[in-house]
Amino acid sequence: MSKVYFTNMNTEPEVGLLQKIGLLLNRVQLNEIVEKDKFVAIKVHFGEYGNVAFVRHNYVRVIVDMIKKLGGKPYVTDANTLYHGSRSNAVDHIETAITNGFTYETLGAPVIMADGLRDSDQIEVDIKGDYIKKAKVSSE
Repeated sequence: MSKVYFTNMNTEPEVGLLQKIGLLLNRVQLNEIVEKDKFVAIKVHFGEYGNVAFVRHNYVRVIVDMIKKLGGKPYVTDANTLYHGSRSNAVDHIETAITNGFTYETLGAPVIMADGLRDSDQIEVDIKGDYIKKAKVSSE
């Protein structure tokens, strides 16, 4: 079972929400995961066009900055959707991401779609499921 860490949204003048993200990253010992000069994917949901139900770019920036400080090469990623909409292909998806504030300037890292231009860059991996034995996973 994976460990899940939580924090509340209470803040104090000396510890805001962005600092709390850093504290969580220290708690999960990010320094033991990030390897120097290795690519590190930060998987987020860029949000649908006109939607506000996603983690804001300034929180993601804290993660990017810490990975860089540890010597890693972060990039921010999401996967295209199977349904039609503003995230069903990489071009529209990245435009939606930009509209929602996810740019190199705000993140400090590039946005790279994990599954290519049209959701076709994927690999099949074996899993130990009771009913499903293989899963398709975005290649990037």
